[in-house]
This record gives sequence, structure tokens and C-alpha cells, in this order.
Amino acid sequence: MMWHEHYSAAARRALDAARCLPPLSGRDSVDPLSLLAALLRDDESEAIALLRRANIHVLHFINDLPSLDELDESSNPPPQVTYDSETAHVMRLAAEMVPADASQTIGSQELLLALLAGSSTVAKFLGDHDVDAEQILAMNRQPATIAVDPEDQQLDLQVEEVTEHHDVARIIDANANRAREGMRVVEDYVRFARNDAALSLRLKEARHRFQEAFAYLPTTDLLASRDTTGDVGTRLTTRAEASRASVRDVVQANLKRSQEAVRTLEEYAKTISAVAGRIFESVRYELYTLERLLLIQSEAAGRIAGASLYWLADPDACSRTLDWMVERAVAGGVQVVQLRDKRSEDRELLRLAQLVRRITAQAGAMFIMNDRPDIARLVDADGVHVGQEELPVAQVRRIVGTEMLVGVSTHSLEQARQAVLDGADYIGIGPVFPSRTKQFDAFAGIPSVKQVASEISLPAFAIGGIGPGNLPQVMDAGATRIAVGHVLCVCDDPASMARQLRHKLDSTSH
Repeated sequence: MMWHEHYSAAARRALDAARCLPPLSGRDSVDPLSLLAALLRDDESEAIALLRRANIHVLHFINDLPSLDELDESSNPPPQVTYDSETAHVMRLAAEMVPADASQTIGSQELLLALLAGSSTVAKFLGDHDVDAEQILAMNRQPATIAVDPEDQQLDLQVEEVTEHHDVARIIDANANRAREGMRVVEDYVRFARNDAALSLRLKEARHRFQEAFAYLPTTDLLASRDTTGDVGTRLTTRAEASRASVRDVVQANLKRSQEAVRTLEEYAKTISAVAGRIFESVRYELYTLERLLLIQSEAAGRIAGASLYWLADPDACSRTLDWMVERAVAGGVQVVQLRDKRSEDRELLRLAQLVRRITAQAGAMFIMNDRPDIARLVDADGVHVGQEELPVAQVRRIVGTEMLVGVSTHSLEQARQAVLDGADYIGIGPVFPSRTKQFDAFAGIPSVKQVASEISLPAFAIGGIGPGNLPQVMDAGATRIAVGHVLCVCDDPASMARQLRHKLDSTSH
């Protein structure tokens, strides 16, 4: 419709993507929010760089914009789609914003600024998400669009020799590419193999933070310095680089590659911008944290991922002796036994833990100690489980090490997300229903089970008042693992009850 040949490549891509959206919702014209969504699709556009300089994080509101997930690179806008009157006004305004020396090319930055200045719809949307459009516009009216500290003002690429500047730019460009590639490989693993929405979001935020640093670096000089054919490193390979023994090795290698590249970026960027150096430093620390979360969890979680039936054995609640109950429960198919005893003195608790450890080890079941990492270590338990009020995961790890499982009780999606970030190996989510084992003022219920099942990839055991009668409701919510207490403790035949629960659970896959 309007001056398409006068737009930059990034702006044209955004306009084409925006024009593909209306047919998906039965409309025939582009509205301002569709154009905004299309502009924010390109992580490396001038529009995104502008928002990053204003310290605006698009992840806070992009999910509330029209979705472009159904579009791909081959999607072509239908010819009948036009622009509504508000969007047409924005595009005219963008044309007026082009600097006189810019050869009349309208970029994604001008389109974004025009949306901020000329669309009340966009201004209201951003205001609802605590983003001040006028503040962004005011910042871009100033002669200098990047305000840095005094240390940076003497670092406007005024290096003493052009050769040195070229060498630094080449080092930064090469390592930026290495870091981007490595982070993308890891993000694809988390997204497609782990199906972990929480960690995927954290990786995406790390990549966006990484890209923010380039607002303080001379991107044109970086591209000009690139010399792939002249890079001697492209012809140097090692045997280790030519093969990977497992997916875990792929992930670990690319995490290390990204960490090393970001460290190089951090050091050389300091010769140009202290701000960029600090941003790279924060990304490097985040990559270290992600390495711990991904690699420790991938080893330990595999040990419990195959379990579907977890029993909280409380000697006070059991109708028979603890050893009799445990022997029959594991014979019937209980795969994990947690000793939960809040009353016994330490010596008696140690004796009971040794008893349960012996029975579970003989049966090939796992033994988890509730709340007591010290006793878990003494009896060589498979793990320890803590609640929201007990020791945090990091402190438990200092006692039991990385080989022992650490589980956490959670009562909401937010707590489940935090358990993932804290490095838990598995979680309990509940209470789903009222329980006779433990009293709660509020219940997570079926909705929380659904949320956790759809987002959290760690093994998650639904817990609280679950038995044969309501188990189908829990499974319909997406749960494939449950933890039970009272229903096994009071029954006359724990083996039969365990078999009944396992039969229902095993009708679904993990």
C-alpha cells in the first residue's frame, strides 16, 4: 500500500509479518498492535535496540500482543490486506521522522517511534504494562541517544591506531557469533528436549540481555572487520569437536563455548564501553548458573524420572509395623519411600531410617529422608525432601552433595518455578485435595497441577488426599506421578493398593 520500497529490510520484514496477521483473526486490515508485535519479532532490529537502551524488556509484555507463532519465513501477506486508519497515520508519521541524510529509508526504529508518538492504542497498551511511551520519545529527542558514565565518554572508539581498533572489532565480532550460536544450541535443547518453559524463558532473557550490550558497541565496524575466509581458526579442529558422545555432551560443550566467548567479549568490550563490559559480565554469571541447573538436574532427575508412585511412610499413621508396611508397599509397586516422622528422637529416627534403607535397597526402590539431610547422609539415602520452611536447596546440597536427590514441596506454580531455579531434582505439588496426613489452610488444587504439568519439566508428584477414587481427576490434569500417604498407611493390604494405583498410573506415559 505505502512506499514499500522506501523501507529498510528490517522494516519491510515487520510490515510483511504484520500484514499476515489479520487473516488469522478474520480481519482485513493491520492495526497498531499487530505492527508493534511484528517489530518486536526481530531480536536484532533497531527497534529492539532502541527499547533496550531505554531499559525496556519486551518479554514483560510481548505475550499480550498478537501472536506470530503461526508464521514462518515463507509466509507471504495476502494482497487484499491493508492498514487501518490509525496504522496508516503512524506510517506517514514514520516517513516524516527520517533524518535528512538517511536517503529517505524508513527503518524499524522510525516505525516504533511513530507508533509511540502517533498511536493512542499502543500508548495505552504500553501504559497498562508500566511502560511510558513519552519517556522513550523524550530520550530519542536528545542529541545523544546513549547516556553513559564519564568513563565511557572518552571511549567513543577513539583508539590511537586504526589497526588496533580493527583487531578489537574482529575479536568481538567472532566471539559474539560463537556466543550466540552456543546459547541457541542450549536453548533448543531446553525448549524441545526438556520442554521446560521456565528455563527456556530464562535462556531467552539471557540472550536478550546479551544483545543489549551491542547498543554500546560499533556494530557497523564489527561487520566490516569480519574475515571468515582469512580466519586461521576455521581450519583448526580437534577430534573432540568432531563427535559428541551424548546430548548432554552437546549441551555442556556449547555452554562452555558460550561462557568462554562471553568472557572474551567482556574483556575486549571494556576497551570501547564499560557498560557493554558489565552487561557481558552479568550474562557470563547467568550462564554459569544455567550450567548448574541443566547439568546437575539432567543426571539426578533421570534417577527419579521413571517413578510414578511415591509413598510418605509415617510410623504413627501406619496400621501395622513400619517394616511390614514398607516391605509390602514396595512389593506392590511403590518406587519411592519417604520416611516422614516428626515425633521420634534422633536415635530412634536413625534406626527407622536404617530399616527403611535396607528394605528399599533390597527391593530396588528409592529411599528419601524427610527434612533431615544429616540422617540421609548417615544411612546413604537416595535423597532428602524439604518443605518451604525447611533448609533451602543450596544449603541441603552443602550437606548431601550433588549425587543425592533433593526434593521440594511446592504449593503454587511460582514456588515450582523457584524450585527449578534453586536446583531441586524433583518437586511435590499440592495439596490437591484435603489430606489426613497434613493440614493446610489453602489448597493448590487441580488448577496448580495443570499449570505445573504444562510448564515444569522436573519430575513433579501431585500430593494431598489422592486415592483410587480421585486419581483419574489428577491424571486428567496432566499429572503422571503421585505421592500418597494415608491411603497406603491405613489399608490392610498395602501391596494390593499399590498395584491398583500403579495400574492406573501406568496407563499413561511419563
